Amino acid sequence: MKVDDIITLKIEFLSLDGNGVGKHYEGKKFYSVFVAGTIPEETVRCRILAIKKLTGQAELIGILEASKSRKEAEKDEKLPGFDLVHIQYDKQLELKQKMVENVLRGLEVENVVASETKAYRDRTKLRLKKAGKKMNFGYLKNRSHDIVDVETCAFLNEGLNEAIRLLRDFFSKADKDLELSVELKLNHSNNKVICIFEGVSDKDFVEKMREFLDGNELFQNIVFLGEKVNGLNNEFVAEYVNNGTLLQSSFSSFTQVNIEINEKITAFIKQHIQPKKTESLLDLYCGIGNFSIPVGKFFAEVQGIDESESSIEDAKQNAKTNNVKNSNFSADSVENRLKDMKRKFDKIIMDPPRAGCENIVKQINKLGAKTIIYASCNPRTLVRDLKELKNYNVETVQPFDMFPYTRHIEVVVVLSKI
Repeated sequence: MKVDDIITLKIEFLSLDGNGVGKHYEGKKFYSVFVAGTIPEETVRCRILAIKKLTGQAELIGILEASKSRKEAEKDEKLPGFDLVHIQYDKQLELKQKMVENVLRGLEVENVVASETKAYRDRTKLRLKKAGKKMNFGYLKNRSHDIVDVETCAFLNEGLNEAIRLLRDFFSKADKDLELSVELKLNHSNNKVICIFEGVSDKDFVEKMREFLDGNELFQNIVFLGEKVNGLNNEFVAEYVNNGTLLQSSFSSFTQVNIEINEKITAFIKQHIQPKKTESLLDLYCGIGNFSIPVGKFFAEVQGIDESESSIEDAKQNAKTNNVKNSNFSADSVENRLKDMKRKFDKIIMDPPRAGCENIVKQINKLGAKTIIYASCNPRTLVRDLKELKNYNVETVQPFDMFPYTRHIEVVVVLSKI
């Protein structure tokens, strides 16, 4: 097999990267060939793009035998990042289940919790490049700096789609070349949109944009990165409700994009962590207190750690708003804070970034928690870290479809001390 060869391939499974994988035999050896846009059990024709040892990357040329689960994607679905738009949703859930099972071999995996809404995203980031009459406003193409135009996206909340339409119209009428990015964040309490711009330096244009946005009731406020925004000004805060708890986040703080699944995960955590008024809770990578504020009110004490100062300020305000007086939130790296921690905690929640928490696993083992809840957006680093939590047994593995129509999956694991 060599680059530019066209081969016939039977797709056997879906990789964690969302590509279909099939085996191409040459004598006694075989290549594992990855093909985007395919579904297990399909027979396809594909062109080899790259080869590394016994693996190959290929592009889909044609489908000889299509899966019954294949569907025609709509225009507003065919956008970068949404890898599984060619697959019916029920089948996506089945395939994601198998993806998790293949990584966490030997562990029983519960059925994936589905997202009930298609327009699930309440936050998105777009790029703009305008030169003369040519304008591109949308998402970056995968592994590229090219911009794919977005008029509407099927997976965005309607408020964000309306914001995109208004901004597109405004930019198209601008009499100057532009290159910038904008993040749109929905405030669920009033269904208004916060705009966060980066790369805008022309003061006259900033004022024109501010005047345009201020004149439209859809927009709550506008932030230009580089300008000083003092503290938690309500104009720059988005709010949402999580299991009956009102939470706020400032424009620079991280929040999950799917509020429905976020609520389901929090309810799952509360059920399995079994809070008691006599116990202590440690929330690692706590963010704005997304889990520890709704759950922490049922503990005697809550401590949260996150390196984002804006998130910690939000967490403190959220604790105050919800009368969680037993809390202490610290802006620091989790690794640094745990390094010298001597005390014990009864329960731990941790929701690390995609890189996982390899550097703190040994310290976590020493904290003596009876229960650990590990929420992961990367099954590869999750399985690595679980192997190092040697003082714990895995009780439950529960996947949640936080990101429908993409390859991504959120997995929450319940561990109990041996």
